[in-house]
Order: sequence, then C-alpha cells, then structure tokens
Amino acid sequence: MKPKAIVFDFDGVLTVGGEEVKDEAWDMLVKTWSPAATAALRRNQDIFSEGRGSRDHILRGTFLELGYGERDIGFLIEAYSTAYNRLAQRLILATGMPDMTLEVLDELTHTAPIFINSATPETAVTESAVAFDIAKYFTGIFGQPKGKVENLERARGVAECSPGDIVFVGDGTGDRKAALAFGCRFIGISNARNGWTLSGESFPVIEKLADLPQAVRDL
Repeated sequence: MKPKAIVFDFDGVLTVGGEEVKDEAWDMLVKTWSPAATAALRRNQDIFSEGRGSRDHILRGTFLELGYGERDIGFLIEAYSTAYNRLAQRLILATGMPDMTLEVLDELTHTAPIFINSATPETAVTESAVAFDIAKYFTGIFGQPKGKVENLERARGVAECSPGDIVFVGDGTGDRKAALAFGCRFIGISNARNGWTLSGESFPVIEKLADLPQAVRDL
C-alpha cells in the first residue's frame, strides 16, 4: 500500500556518519577531562542513548554526578552543549551524505510528504539539513525535546493520515521501537552497529539509502 508519509531518522540514514560521529564529538569535547569525569559522561551517554534523552540530559546527569549545584549546571550545560554542537556539525558535514541521497529524496517527495524524526535537538538537526541543502525536501523536520513517537504523531497530524499509512526509515533499535509503539511501518538500514540482515528480520531491511524507493514500492 502506497504510504501517505515517509519519515527518516537523520544520523546514519541521511548522513554517512552515524552514532560514531556523535561519539567522536563527545571524545573531542572531553579530551582534557579527568578519567573520573569522563567515566561519568559515559554512564550518562548509556542512560540517555537511543532517543531516551538529549545531549542536555547527558550533560545534566554528568554534572550532577560530579557534584555541581543547580546554580552552575544551567551555565555549564549551555556552554558544553554549544561546543558539542559545533564539533558534531563539523564532523557530520565532513562525512557527507550517502550516494544518491538527493535523487532518493527528490523521487520520494513525488510519492508522499517526507519528514525527519531525530533524537538530535530540533534546532541542531535543522541546522544540519540546511547545511546539506536538503531542508527544502522535507515537509517537517522534528527532533528533541519531543521523543520519536511524539514526532511520528506530529508527522501524522501534518499528513492527515493514520499511523499505518506512515513508513519510518531508521538504523537503530530506538527507531524500530518507536515504529512499533506508534503502529507505523518500518524499513531498516543495516550497518555494523545494528547487525540487521536482509532476510533475518521481521521488517524490511535495505543495505543502502539508494535502495529505499524500491523498498517503498515493495511494501
């Protein structure tokens, strides 16, 4: 059945660099931190990964764990979040987009309205989309502080369709869980981190973004 909306995760789907780029940005940000402070950050990354929280949640949890008071935490979060975004934006742009991304987006906009649904803050993912010159293809670009299920509902409201009319394209377990919770269809993009195989999953899996138009037609 032809979808009435197609929703994309961003990092690792519309960009070559995925979670490893974010990890690299964090590594650069805390390069001069003590081992204890770095360990606190890693614990909070684990707590708030896969869309369970944002970079601000990671930083807040870390600074609380390190004993900073509320009076200082707001300033620290703002400063480090700004620095992290600059690093992440630079690294994401350096990795580029997958082959045929522009052609895929152009083709799919003739199939249904398309959206971005990211665990990255909405302002930051919009900044990336503008820098890649792909923002023009999307009817909506959604991110934190809303969660992925909430953002699927936002896309559904704009497209004026039912959850079953939506296809969510992602590369992480958080994307798959969001699709299941929301009740929409899901297409996964395999990578070394998720280990998804073309024939071993309960949902369609593609190896590269260029294969997406055919996968949508095959639904």
